[in-house]
Amino acid sequence: MRLLVNLLLLAAAVAASPAAAQGFKPSRPVEFIVHGGPGSGVDVTARFVNGVLEKEKLLPVRALVVNKPGGGGAVAAAFLAEKKGDVHIPFPGGGERVAAVLGGHANIYFTDAQEVREYLRNGSMRPIAQMGDRRMPEHPGVPTVQEAGYGIPIVRSMRGVVAPPGIPGDAAEYWENVFERMVKTETWRKYLADNQVEDGFQKGADLARSAQEFIAQRREIFREAGIPMYR
Repeated sequence: MRLLVNLLLLAAAVAASPAAAQGFKPSRPVEFIVHGGPGSGVDVTARFVNGVLEKEKLLPVRALVVNKPGGGGAVAAAFLAEKKGDVHIPFPGGGERVAAVLGGHANIYFTDAQEVREYLRNGSMRPIAQMGDRRMPEHPGVPTVQEAGYGIPIVRSMRGVVAPPGIPGDAAEYWENVFERMVKTETWRKYLADNQVEDGFQKGADLARSAQEFIAQRREIFREAGIPMYR
């Protein structure tokens, strides 16, 4: 079992047009598209984010979480691509994997602590090692993979918010501001502390740069492991 200390990158990373009308504000319900199934880590995050936005009254309309699992995120990505120019928001997923472990069909599951927190607390799952630079306070007796003698590179998990291609610039700016305000609330700060998640809010060019660095790191790890890459 991997307990992953997440680097949370929560921002609106969008391909926005440089010139757009000012004053965007959503006028109909917003869909948060999640590429994982109900109960997956990304689904839990999306639903909590939705709750914070509602509690703090950061949106003038309701937001709905819509699950589009399948194809390792391909189903959600295809759905989003069809919404070019619209402002649906997806959360880039493992409820099925949790079920496999609990049902005895899999022996080891690599995930983040948030997704299986209750199973760890009630003893249904047992943590073996933590994929992080240091031990999580909630699990001080569980060694890191390095402490356990494995030279596994630490790759932090990115969780973010993106929008369809062609979203207007003023809409992109609106959502960036919404999430920037959200991560400053006490509700969100408590969520980070309770779930052992590191704060790494970014937006715009900074987020795009971090995403490219993340992809490059993953590709290098795959190359060294001899895993074929097709794109």
